[in-house]
Amino acid sequence: MSAFLFMATGLVSITMAIAIYIFNPYDLIFKWKLKFEKDGEVYNLWAKPPVDLYLKVYLFNITNSEDFLAGKDKLRVQEVGPFVYRELLSHENITFNSNGTVSTIPKHPLVWQEELSEGNSEDDELILPNIALLVSSNTKEK
Repeated sequence: MSAFLFMATGLVSITMAIAIYIFNPYDLIFKWKLKFEKDGEVYNLWAKPPVDLYLKVYLFNITNSEDFLAGKDKLRVQEVGPFVYRELLSHENITFNSNGTVSTIPKHPLVWQEELSEGNSEDDELILPNIALLVSSNTKEK
């Protein structure tokens, strides 16, 4: 009985090894799961990703703008934030072209998340420095 069981196990193992060699299940699963076609799994994940992306913005508010502009004081800033936005990523007008490429219009609208913005409001009035102007005015010619 044990010799029959041993031979049957060996025959099944050899048959499975040959099937794995011929059909290569890794490639079959790879091609089956990663096909980029309409209503495919990867396509649906790409067209409208099921993840929540958040953008946190910190700004520097100038607290003494009148005194600074009058030349009475150095520039003083206060960090304000975070202002939190949720990004609703999606791809619209998806077209599969005949040359194997895909054309689309990506959309990245931002939605204000008041409950995550730690006491900040989108209507807060801030006086912000013009960073590009500050950098260009501070560069030295050589």
